[in-house]
Formats: sequence, structure tokens, C-alpha cells
Amino acid sequence: MPKNLSQIAKQKKIKYFLISFVDLFGVLRSKLVPAQAIAEMQKNGAGFAGFATWLDMTPADSDMFAIPDPDSLIQLPWNKEIGWLASDLYMDGKPVEASPRVMLKNQIQKLKAKKLQMKSGVECEYFLISEDGLSIADPRDIQSKPCYDQSALMRRYDLIKEICDSMIELGWKPYQNDHEDANGQFEMNWDYSDSLVTADRHVFFKFMVKNLAEKHGLPVCLKILMLLPYPTIETSLIFSLITFITSLGLSFVSIIMWSEYLISFIFLKYFDIFFLKSCSERLFKQIEYLKLFLFSFV
Repeated sequence: MPKNLSQIAKQKKIKYFLISFVDLFGVLRSKLVPAQAIAEMQKNGAGFAGFATWLDMTPADSDMFAIPDPDSLIQLPWNKEIGWLASDLYMDGKPVEASPRVMLKNQIQKLKAKKLQMKSGVECEYFLISEDGLSIADPRDIQSKPCYDQSALMRRYDLIKEICDSMIELGWKPYQNDHEDANGQFEMNWDYSDSLVTADRHVFFKFMVKNLAEKHGLPVCLKILMLLPYPTIETSLIFSLITFITSLGLSFVSIIMWSEYLISFIFLKYFDIFFLKSCSERLFKQIEYLKLFLFSFV
């Protein structure tokens, strides 16, 4: 039996739900739904116009509906009145194949048919920047090799502690935080899990870091690939270690994780081609969208 979100709202005193999905640029899209309406949303979904959210659609397409996954529910540690939910997109009663989360779930099912299970873990890096976005937030963070700089790290203790405490409360098992290889850059690590769980947590992590940083008066920038936010410093990458569990033991593949569910794109490119060999023409077409993921702001 699926979890009853209406009952959970009463038990946890949740007043609103964010029903969310990620578009093809890694942007989190949501609707804020009062708890009194969540039963209907859990059954039929929250409506969205796909063409307005960087999905491969036009105004002529039907509305799509985001069906929340109750297993993904996260009660915001900094605002207990709100519950966040990842969702799967449907249009005309069918899954939206261009949705990154749907793509990832399709790959998981293909693995399951081959008696494989994929687990993944991420190490997320971000910059704390000035309000106008033209420089990093800490003018004293100027070492030529700032990696693991304790002083720069501890000047941001209040924010990093609140983010890490939130992950502890959520049961993510964070295990280390550090100043990274660029001025103004920080990294936070938590335990690996099933690939879908890790992807959902990664999406929420970006949302959480942005909200808590803004609470502390510190805007956040997350950069993907090798485009530099500032010409004199390093960039941020999001790495993912993927583990395939088989009946014969463990096999490891290490890749760069471009953006939360977009592990599915890489999965399509490197695994469907070489050993799954069952990628549909429409899903294979989505690999081309990788070329568009040059950077992403949180």
C-alpha cells in the first residue's frame, strides 16, 4: 500500500507540500499545494504546462501532471510546515519520456531485468558568492591554494553546520565538509544509496543549500563542467560513484554526475549502447540535451 500523504500531513503537522520535478536544464519546478488538497494531487497529480518548463513540448501539447512519489517526502528541517516531494510526469495517462526522473526509473527497470541494482553517491560542491554575483562572498578567502583552508571553512561554520545538521536530521549520514580547491568553494558529502534516492536527495540538497545560504545572506552558485564562474578560480563539479550490485559481486564505475537525475542521460550513453542495447529512439534522442548542460545555477 502506498503511503497516505493526507494522513502523514496530519501526523507531522505539514500544512503545505511542494510537488516538484526537474526540467532538462536541472531547474527545480514546483507547485505549492495545501495539505487539504494533497489526496487529490496524490491520485491525479498537479498540472503543469510542459512547454513552459524546458521540456520537448509546444503549446499544442496537453498539460502534464506531476504525480508525487510519497517515498520521496522530505519535511523541511528549517520549516516543518512544508513537505517536499519528487514527482513523476505524466501526459495523457502516459509517462513523459523526456522527464529526467522518468528516464532514470526506466534505466533502473532495465537493470532490474538483468538482476542488477545501481547505487550511487555524490560529492556536491558550491560557491558562496556576493549578492551581486560578481565575486565570492568572503574577501579574505584569497589563498592561491585554498583547498582545506580551515580559517575560510570556519568563517562559514554557522551555515555549514545548519546544512549538515539538516542532513543528519534527515538520516542522510553526512560524514565530512570542507573548503574546496577554489576560493569561496565548499564541498559536502553524505552516504550513498539507491540511485533514485541519491538523485532525489541531490535535487533537494541544491534547494536546501540555496534556502539556508540566503537565510544567512549568502547567495549560492553551483557550476557544472569546466565553465568558470570567475576567470581566476577553479570550477565546481558534481562527482558520482556508481556501484552495480550483481549476483557475482560488486562492479564499480566512476563518472561525473552532470545534474541529479541526469545520471540517466549518462546511463543511456554509456550503458544502453554497450550492454543494455535496448534504448528507444526517443530516449536516445535525449542524449543530445547533454550538450545544453553547460552550467546550472541553484
